[in-house]
Parts: sequence; C-alpha cells; structure tokens
Amino acid sequence: MTRSVTSLSSSMFTMAGLSTTTTTTYSANAQLVLQPVVRNDHFIVFGPEAICSVDLSGKVQWTTEWDWAGKKVTLTPTFLKNGTIVFMVKENIQVIDEKTGNILWTEEDDADAQPVIPPNHKYLYMIEDQEVRVYSIGR
Repeated sequence: MTRSVTSLSSSMFTMAGLSTTTTTTYSANAQLVLQPVVRNDHFIVFGPEAICSVDLSGKVQWTTEWDWAGKKVTLTPTFLKNGTIVFMVKENIQVIDEKTGNILWTEEDDADAQPVIPPNHKYLYMIEDQEVRVYSIGR
C-alpha cells in the first residue's frame, strides 16, 4: 500500500499590468509493507509490525510480531518447502512455522551481508566480503 501526500503553494505578483504566478509542489510518498501472499487454504499478510495468517473466511489464525518498523529488510520473507518462512530485519534472522506462526529460531548476523538461499531450502548462506556463514534452515 502506498500513501501519497501532496502540498501545493502558489504566489502571484502583479506590477504594471504584468502578472507572474509561481507554483511550488511538494510531494512525498510513504510506503507501508502490506503484502498478502495467497497460499492453498489461507493467506499470509506482512504488515509493518506483524505477520498474520488469515483463512479464506477472513478469520485470523495466528499473529507474530516481526518488528519491521521501517528498518532495513535484509532478507524479504521467503516461503520454504518445509513449511517455514525465513526473513531478516536489520541483523535479526528469524524462521517461523507457517502453520502456527511460532518462531522456530532466531540468530543475529551482519545487516550488510548478502543472504542467499539455495533451491533445496536447507541452508541460508550469509556472504560478506570473503566470509561465508552457513545456517541450517531445513527440517
């Protein structure tokens, strides 16, 4: 969801039959993380302060805080084959269970590292300069 705010100011100067109008427009966009992801029998919503699972009738199944609050999202939420969701906000890596919303584990790593998840979804590699750190994220 994107919200836009626009401000318009105008001034007019008249002298000896000549007039000049100056218009200044200020525009700012604030983007909120609100990303619903449709799954088989539910959808997951990523909001600014929490992640929740909602069934197809609209009933909230679970809610888990994720403390986004405008911080750098190093690894966007990624759905893994094993039924978990992994994400990294600033230095905090979290893996949660998609069915329950329970946090399975958390770990801190450098926010400047580059996260890589291979196709088998068993590991999370954090690559920084010439160092590679490996986390087991598969079950």
